[in-house]
Amino acid sequence: MERFKEVLKVILSFILGTALSYIIKLFTGVEQFVFILCIIIIVILLSIIVFQKYKENKIVRNAVIIFLLNDDNELLLVHNHTHRILLPPCKTMKTYEMPHQAVERVVKSQVGLTKDKYEIDERFHRKTKNLFRVLDFPAPYATQQEFSTRQSKRIRFHYSFIYVYKLKTDVEIDETLDYFPRFFSLDEIYQVEEKLKPFQDIILRYKEMVSYIEQSSINT
Repeated sequence: MERFKEVLKVILSFILGTALSYIIKLFTGVEQFVFILCIIIIVILLSIIVFQKYKENKIVRNAVIIFLLNDDNELLLVHNHTHRILLPPCKTMKTYEMPHQAVERVVKSQVGLTKDKYEIDERFHRKTKNLFRVLDFPAPYATQQEFSTRQSKRIRFHYSFIYVYKLKTDVEIDETLDYFPRFFSLDEIYQVEEKLKPFQDIILRYKEMVSYIEQSSINT
Protein backbone atom coordinates (compact mmCIF):
# COMPACT_ATOMS: atom_id res chain seq x y z
CA MET A 1 0.00 0.00 0.00
CA GLU A 2 2.77 2.46 0.94
CA ARG A 3 4.67 1.70 -2.27
CA PHE A 4 1.50 2.29 -4.28
CA LYS A 5 1.00 5.68 -2.60
CA GLU A 6 4.57 6.76 -3.32
CA VAL A 7 4.30 5.83 -7.01
CA LEU A 8 0.97 7.65 -7.29
CA LYS A 9 2.43 10.75 -5.64
CA VAL A 10 5.30 10.83 -8.15
CA ILE A 11 2.92 10.44 -11.10
CA LEU A 12 0.52 13.12 -9.84
CA SER A 13 3.38 15.50 -9.07
CA PHE A 14 4.72 15.10 -12.59
CA ILE A 15 1.28 15.65 -14.16
CA LEU A 16 0.57 18.68 -11.97
CA GLY A 17 3.98 20.22 -12.58
CA THR A 18 3.71 19.79 -16.35
CA ALA A 19 0.19 21.23 -16.41
CA LEU A 20 1.13 24.25 -14.31
CA SER A 21 4.17 25.02 -16.45
CA TYR A 22 2.00 24.95 -19.56
CA ILE A 23 -0.69 27.15 -17.97
CA ILE A 24 1.82 29.74 -16.78
CA LYS A 25 2.99 30.20 -20.35
CA LEU A 26 -0.58 30.69 -21.63
CA PHE A 27 -2.25 32.83 -19.00
CA THR A 28 -1.45 35.68 -16.65
CA GLY A 29 -3.09 37.34 -13.68
CA VAL A 30 -6.54 36.19 -12.57
CA GLU A 31 -6.94 33.72 -15.45
CA GLN A 32 -3.74 31.98 -14.41
CA PHE A 33 -4.89 31.75 -10.79
CA VAL A 34 -8.29 30.34 -11.75
CA PHE A 35 -6.76 27.70 -14.03
CA ILE A 36 -4.22 26.64 -11.44
CA LEU A 37 -6.99 26.36 -8.83
CA CYS A 38 -9.11 24.23 -11.19
CA ILE A 39 -6.19 21.91 -11.93
CA ILE A 40 -5.49 21.45 -8.21
CA ILE A 41 -9.15 20.63 -7.51
CA ILE A 42 -9.27 18.13 -10.37
CA VAL A 43 -6.10 16.40 -9.20
CA ILE A 44 -7.42 16.17 -5.63
CA LEU A 45 -10.74 14.70 -6.80
CA LEU A 46 -8.98 12.17 -9.04
CA SER A 47 -6.72 11.15 -6.15
CA ILE A 48 -9.73 10.59 -3.90
CA ILE A 49 -11.43 8.45 -6.57
CA VAL A 50 -8.32 6.34 -7.22
CA PHE A 51 -7.68 5.67 -3.52
CA GLN A 52 -11.35 4.86 -2.93
CA LYS A 53 -11.37 2.33 -5.78
CA TYR A 54 -8.15 0.78 -4.50
CA LYS A 55 -9.64 0.52 -1.01
CA GLU A 56 -12.86 -1.04 -2.32
CA ASN A 57 -10.87 -3.68 -4.18
CA LYS A 58 -9.10 -4.70 -0.99
CA ILE A 59 -11.81 -4.77 1.65
CA VAL A 60 -13.29 -8.06 0.40
CA ARG A 61 -11.21 -11.21 -0.01
CA ASN A 62 -12.37 -14.67 -1.09
CA ALA A 63 -10.50 -17.91 -0.54
CA VAL A 64 -10.91 -21.66 -0.87
CA ILE A 65 -10.22 -24.24 1.85
CA ILE A 66 -9.85 -27.84 0.71
CA PHE A 67 -10.56 -30.68 3.13
CA LEU A 68 -8.82 -33.56 1.38
CA LEU A 69 -9.52 -36.97 2.93
CA ASN A 70 -7.90 -40.36 2.32
CA ASP A 71 -9.46 -43.84 2.47
CA ASP A 72 -9.18 -43.76 6.27
CA ASN A 73 -10.95 -40.38 6.35
CA GLU A 74 -7.84 -38.70 7.69
CA LEU A 75 -7.44 -35.01 6.89
CA LEU A 76 -4.56 -33.63 4.83
CA LEU A 77 -2.80 -30.71 6.55
CA VAL A 78 0.04 -28.57 5.24
CA HIS A 79 2.37 -26.06 6.87
CA ASN A 80 0.67 -22.78 5.99
CA HIS A 81 3.29 -20.16 5.10
CA THR A 82 1.12 -17.21 6.12
CA HIS A 83 -0.21 -18.31 9.50
CA ARG A 84 2.71 -20.66 10.25
CA ILE A 85 0.46 -23.43 11.54
CA LEU A 86 -1.01 -26.65 10.16
CA LEU A 87 -4.03 -26.04 7.94
CA PRO A 88 -5.84 -27.75 5.08
CA PRO A 89 -4.64 -26.48 1.68
CA CYS A 90 -6.07 -22.97 1.32
CA LYS A 91 -5.36 -19.78 -0.56
CA THR A 92 -6.91 -16.50 -1.64
CA MET A 93 -8.75 -16.67 -4.94
CA LYS A 94 -7.36 -14.66 -7.84
CA THR A 95 -9.42 -12.01 -9.58
CA TYR A 96 -11.95 -13.59 -12.00
CA GLU A 97 -11.01 -17.09 -10.76
CA MET A 98 -13.83 -19.56 -10.12
CA PRO A 99 -13.77 -21.66 -6.90
CA HIS A 100 -13.17 -24.98 -8.72
CA GLN A 101 -10.24 -23.40 -10.58
CA ALA A 102 -8.81 -22.12 -7.32
CA VAL A 103 -9.10 -25.62 -5.80
CA GLU A 104 -7.07 -27.12 -8.65
CA ARG A 105 -4.42 -24.40 -8.41
CA VAL A 106 -4.05 -24.63 -4.63
CA VAL A 107 -3.90 -28.42 -4.46
CA LYS A 108 -1.33 -28.45 -7.26
CA SER A 109 0.89 -25.81 -5.64
CA GLN A 110 0.65 -26.99 -2.02
CA VAL A 111 0.19 -30.75 -2.35
CA GLY A 112 1.67 -31.44 -5.79
CA LEU A 113 -1.43 -33.23 -7.08
CA THR A 114 -3.15 -32.74 -10.41
CA LYS A 115 -6.95 -32.89 -10.55
CA ASP A 116 -6.97 -36.50 -11.81
CA LYS A 117 -5.52 -37.65 -8.44
CA TYR A 118 -8.53 -36.66 -6.33
CA GLU A 119 -12.28 -36.27 -6.70
CA ILE A 120 -15.19 -34.50 -5.08
CA ASP A 121 -16.45 -36.35 -1.99
CA GLU A 122 -20.04 -37.26 -2.82
CA ARG A 123 -20.85 -37.71 0.85
CA PHE A 124 -20.72 -33.92 1.10
CA HIS A 125 -21.25 -32.72 -2.47
CA ARG A 126 -22.93 -33.66 -5.71
CA LYS A 127 -20.79 -34.28 -8.78
CA THR A 128 -20.30 -31.85 -11.66
CA LYS A 129 -22.90 -32.54 -14.34
CA ASN A 130 -24.09 -31.21 -17.68
CA LEU A 131 -27.52 -29.59 -17.80
CA PHE A 132 -28.09 -29.06 -21.52
CA ARG A 133 -25.94 -25.96 -22.17
CA VAL A 134 -24.99 -25.47 -18.55
CA LEU A 135 -22.12 -27.08 -16.61
CA ASP A 136 -23.38 -27.48 -13.05
CA PHE A 137 -20.50 -27.36 -10.55
CA PRO A 138 -20.79 -28.64 -6.96
CA ALA A 139 -21.72 -25.99 -4.42
CA PRO A 140 -19.32 -25.49 -1.49
CA TYR A 141 -19.78 -27.76 1.51
CA ALA A 142 -19.85 -24.56 3.55
CA THR A 143 -19.18 -20.85 3.19
CA GLN A 144 -17.78 -18.97 6.15
CA GLN A 145 -16.92 -15.38 6.98
CA GLU A 146 -13.69 -15.10 8.90
CA PHE A 147 -13.14 -12.44 11.54
CA SER A 148 -10.67 -9.65 10.84
CA THR A 149 -8.27 -10.80 13.57
CA ARG A 150 -6.69 -13.21 11.07
CA GLN A 151 -6.44 -10.68 8.27
CA SER A 152 -4.65 -7.49 7.35
CA LYS A 153 -6.25 -4.34 8.79
CA ARG A 154 -7.38 -3.25 5.32
CA ILE A 155 -9.38 -6.47 4.83
CA ARG A 156 -12.91 -5.87 6.06
CA PHE A 157 -14.55 -9.11 4.91
CA HIS A 158 -12.93 -12.50 4.23
CA TYR A 159 -15.10 -15.30 2.88
CA SER A 160 -13.89 -18.88 2.53
CA PHE A 161 -15.51 -21.51 0.33
CA ILE A 162 -14.99 -24.96 1.82
CA TYR A 163 -14.82 -28.08 -0.37
CA VAL A 164 -14.38 -31.73 0.59
CA TYR A 165 -12.41 -34.04 -1.70
CA LYS A 166 -11.27 -37.66 -1.59
CA LEU A 167 -7.79 -38.79 -2.55
CA LYS A 168 -8.05 -41.56 -5.13
CA THR A 169 -6.96 -45.01 -4.01
CA ASP A 170 -3.23 -45.82 -4.41
CA VAL A 171 -2.28 -42.14 -4.86
CA GLU A 172 0.63 -41.22 -2.61
CA ILE A 173 1.46 -37.86 -1.07
CA ASP A 174 5.01 -36.52 -1.24
CA GLU A 175 5.63 -35.34 2.34
CA THR A 176 8.96 -33.73 1.39
CA LEU A 177 7.32 -30.90 -0.58
CA ASP A 178 7.66 -27.28 0.50
CA TYR A 179 4.35 -27.35 2.42
CA PHE A 180 5.10 -30.74 4.05
CA PRO A 181 1.65 -32.24 3.36
CA ARG A 182 0.59 -35.08 5.67
CA PHE A 183 -2.61 -36.85 6.70
CA PHE A 184 -3.82 -36.57 10.30
CA SER A 185 -6.57 -38.33 12.21
CA LEU A 186 -8.72 -36.28 14.56
CA ASP A 187 -6.87 -37.67 17.58
CA GLU A 188 -3.52 -36.78 16.03
CA ILE A 189 -4.69 -33.22 15.39
CA TYR A 190 -5.62 -32.84 19.06
CA GLN A 191 -2.08 -33.95 19.99
CA VAL A 192 -0.33 -31.41 17.75
CA GLU A 193 1.66 -28.85 19.75
CA GLU A 194 -0.26 -25.64 20.35
CA LYS A 195 1.89 -23.36 18.20
CA LEU A 196 1.20 -25.55 15.14
CA LYS A 197 -2.37 -26.62 15.88
CA PRO A 198 -5.01 -25.66 13.28
CA PHE A 199 -7.58 -22.98 14.01
CA GLN A 200 -10.46 -24.20 16.13
CA ASP A 201 -12.99 -23.76 13.33
CA ILE A 202 -10.95 -26.16 11.17
CA ILE A 203 -10.85 -28.76 13.94
CA LEU A 204 -14.57 -28.39 14.63
CA ARG A 205 -15.39 -28.61 10.94
CA TYR A 206 -13.34 -31.80 10.55
CA LYS A 207 -14.88 -33.25 13.72
CA GLU A 208 -18.30 -32.57 12.21
CA MET A 209 -17.30 -34.43 9.04
CA VAL A 210 -15.95 -37.43 10.95
CA SER A 211 -19.12 -37.61 13.01
CA TYR A 212 -21.27 -37.51 9.88
CA ILE A 213 -19.20 -40.25 8.21
CA GLU A 214 -19.39 -42.48 11.29
CA GLN A 215 -23.13 -41.93 11.62
CA SER A 216 -23.67 -42.71 7.93
CA SER A 217 -21.72 -45.97 8.32
CA ILE A 218 -23.93 -47.03 11.24
CA ASN A 219 -27.10 -46.24 9.29
CA THR A 220 -25.95 -48.31 6.32
